[in-house]
Amino acid sequence: GSGANGNVLGIAIHPTTDPVVANRGKVVIVGDFTQVNGVSRNRICRLNTDGSVDSSFVAGTGANSTARAVAIDAHGLIYVGGDFSNIQSATTPRRYLAKLLSDGTLDTAFTSPFTGAVAEGTVQLNTLAVEDGGTGALLVGGSFTAVGADTTTKYIARISTTLGSVLGSLPSGTLALNGQVKSISLQTDRKILLAGEFTSVNGLTRNYLARINWDGTTDTEINFGTGAN
Repeated sequence: GSGANGNVLGIAIHPTTDPVVANRGKVVIVGDFTQVNGVSRNRICRLNTDGSVDSSFVAGTGANSTARAVAIDAHGLIYVGGDFSNIQSATTPRRYLAKLLSDGTLDTAFTSPFTGAVAEGTVQLNTLAVEDGGTGALLVGGSFTAVGADTTTKYIARISTTLGSVLGSLPSGTLALNGQVKSISLQTDRKILLAGEFTSVNGLTRNYLARINWDGTTDTEINFGTGAN
């Protein structure tokens, strides 16, 4: 079809483990578009495997500002991050982070930990990654310098996938970065690859690329040299 009428900034595919068999292989896209293939879809849309707009996905009002990242867990639940203050419903605030059920409706039990407080700085959520192993946690990377009242968590946070609360375990709150995170990738050994605008990780020079251990320490076994320029 005509595709999206604006930028697509994030893509995620429903896994083969999705309990809704009909959703397996479908693709969720997010960005700053307002139409996909001529169909009204405000910044979030699901596509069938043939590329057509999935009419079974309950789009609602979509997001009221740019959505930048999307992740889908093994159960087919969808996490969306970006610049928005509400998603799917104008009457239900969800600042910068929201969780959708497999059909696209809002999971009302999940509340975003971002409050829009001055301490958080300019909040853009650039990247999301769901932890493997059933830990019930979501890694969120972006430009924030606090998460609500938690002023120790900067640029990366570990969030409960059920309630949306900030989890106290690592790496949240102990990882020292001097710039925003734009991409997170989880390895099977639980080590975490980061890319972004930072030049220092835990006091060590890491130009825009780094790998950290699960305890939040910098992984010195990998050498990216001078990093990106």
